[in-house]
Amino acid sequence: MGSSAMPAFADVLSMVASIPDECHQRRVTHWAKEKYKVEGELEEKVERLEKTLANRDFKVKNLEQDIHNPGKTRNRVRLEIELDSGNFDMNAKLLQNVQVAYNTIKKDFSTSEKKVRILEGQIEAMEKDILEKNQAIKAILSESDDLQKQLEDSEKKNVFYEKEITKLLDEKEQLLEAAKKEEESSDESSDDSDDDSSEDSDDDSESSDESEDSDDDDDDQTRFVAAATLLRRMESTIEKLEASEEKVKKLTEELESVKKEQQEMETAFTDRHTKLAELATDSQAKYEKCEQSKKEMHLQWSKKLDAERLLKEKALKDVSSATRTIDYMKKIMHAENTKFQSMIDEAEKKQLSITEELKVTRDQKLALERKFKKLDDDYKAKRATIAEKDLLLFIQRNTLKELRESERNQCDQRLASQDKLVAQMEKTFELQEEIKKLNDKIENLGVENIESEDEEEEEVKEEVKEEKEQKEEDKEQEVEEKKVVDEEEYNSDSSFEPIDEADLYD
Repeated sequence: MGSSAMPAFADVLSMVASIPDECHQRRVTHWAKEKYKVEGELEEKVERLEKTLANRDFKVKNLEQDIHNPGKTRNRVRLEIELDSGNFDMNAKLLQNVQVAYNTIKKDFSTSEKKVRILEGQIEAMEKDILEKNQAIKAILSESDDLQKQLEDSEKKNVFYEKEITKLLDEKEQLLEAAKKEEESSDESSDDSDDDSSEDSDDDSESSDESEDSDDDDDDQTRFVAAATLLRRMESTIEKLEASEEKVKKLTEELESVKKEQQEMETAFTDRHTKLAELATDSQAKYEKCEQSKKEMHLQWSKKLDAERLLKEKALKDVSSATRTIDYMKKIMHAENTKFQSMIDEAEKKQLSITEELKVTRDQKLALERKFKKLDDDYKAKRATIAEKDLLLFIQRNTLKELRESERNQCDQRLASQDKLVAQMEKTFELQEEIKKLNDKIENLGVENIESEDEEEEEVKEEVKEEKEQKEEDKEQEVEEKKVVDEEEYNSDSSFEPIDEADLYD
């Protein structure tokens, strides 16, 4: 009766597998194996006892037949006595002794039957107590099943939040990769524009200064527009990254709350399992007491076995039905043990695979966090360098404007000097015409007043020489001014180097 009230070994192991603490789980599984091992040994002992009981029941039946048919026994004894000896007085004494033995056996049987009934009542009370303990254990196990379901739900939530976090991190990586691609494309376009502008400048090196100024302005405008578009894209990516970081923060907070709930549930689960272990130990102690009392009862029965084996056929039927139920329970337990062992092996394999997957996911998560931190630091550094280069670009543009204004002033000075040269040239032409007129007059006048004419010619020659010297001085001054202007232009060109946008965003 005690073995039939206990739960199946497979059910117990499935309940034990739901314990989250591995040490506690191993301890409870060891206890369950020891418990059911003891049960198997007890069943083997019960089988041996049943065999001995069957043999002794056969002897009891023979004794009952002898008791119920005392005439046959008397006749058999009488015949034996007559065969042994012919003394009838001896036979009468033997008959009296047999009658006395029969009466004593009858009295002993009645007293032993009363004791057996008392012991059976005690055994039934102990079995009821064990049943109540088993029911309490089942209730605790059902509560632990509910807690296990809640733990599974919380684990599912954890998996969901981890997936969401990985999705957000993937989105963040995609945004960063898109920003990198846009930077690379903008750098390539700026390089192409710089190459084109350099080729055009080599081909058109003989063009005027005004066309070069207009080309520089256009290049500056295109670069400024490209830089502005890049800044806008970077600002949009920054906003997207900040939004994704906020989502990650929210999800991490929710995950921490779920983990706290899971820890509370695990503590409650461990408390329930400790109570279960205490109840199991109590039931084990009571079961051992019951087994001890059974052993004591068996010893008492073995001492008075000859008298106690005068039970009726009903007891034999009960024993046979008990043996059938025991055999059936053995078959069920063997099948459940094999099934449960396979379930344990599968559960251990699953647990190993899950732990390996968790390690892989944790490593991936740490690598992603490191990568994101590195990208964030690189992004901040690039942003700082871009700001510095923008400042340098602004300063260089101001210097370029100042240089252009100085070049314009120099051009105005050159134009003024050219006007002066034109006026001097006109004067020289007028003087040459006057000289021609004087020569014509000299030819017409003849040799009159040669000395006066010679003096006039010398004066004219001196004036012409002075004019020529003035022209040469003006030319030398103009050449020096041109040299000064060219040197200033060269210095201005050498001091201002055009900035490549690719260098700005490296």
